[in-house]
Amino acid sequence: REHFGYFGRVTVADGRRFLRDTREKCDFVILDAFTGDSPPSHLLTREAFREAKRVLNPNGVLAINAIEIPQRGEVLNAVSSALQLVFVRRAAYGTDAPERAQMITIFATDGDLNPRPAARGSGAHATEKELARVRSFLISQRPATAHRVLLDARNPFDMLYAPVAIEWRNRTVDLLAF
Repeated sequence: REHFGYFGRVTVADGRRFLRDTREKCDFVILDAFTGDSPPSHLLTREAFREAKRVLNPNGVLAINAIEIPQRGEVLNAVSSALQLVFVRRAAYGTDAPERAQMITIFATDGDLNPRPAARGSGAHATEKELARVRSFLISQRPATAHRVLLDARNPFDMLYAPVAIEWRNRTVDLLAF
């Protein structure tokens, strides 16, 4: 609420446990968890995405916060490969130049993923300029090409993620000027 200005109902819980145990239906599920600088790999498997879809209302959206070097693309491809077995549409948005480690947000749904003007308070709408800026951060909507599908029983995420983690740590050290 403090960082995103959202004042609706929020549940903060252990990701897989919440997805497995809840009987609630949600419009939006956000997987934003890190163990150090790495998302827990058990939240990025086909099975975890199936559990998230079960919790979502029809056309609900799953959002995943991760770190990737888009030009390299192995993390994004592995996550997208698992997502495309569960959801019809996926889109990933970055925050920096494609050759740099950066925060990315991956959205998945069976509904619509095209950004469009939406109400913001008393009748205000996003401008076409604002929407163009959002679209400029689009990394990918194409089908994943990886042959590695992240599964609970076979999950090489940590090995795929290692080069990204090293660059992310180096960028953090540079930013903090150690």
